[in-house]
Amino acid sequence: MSHTVPFRGVFTIPATPFQDDGEIDWDGLKRVVEFCIGCGAHGI
Repeated sequence: MSHTVPFRGVFTIPATPFQDDGEIDWDGLKRVVEFCIGCGAHGI
């Protein structure tokens, strides 16, 4: 027997920002995640 919990709320799938050299822009990603949280996202 399994128990499941339905998801509720807003779940976002943010875009991953990249630098010109192809590396992940970690500072940019932090800003994107903080923006999502600030807008009330329940999950990322």
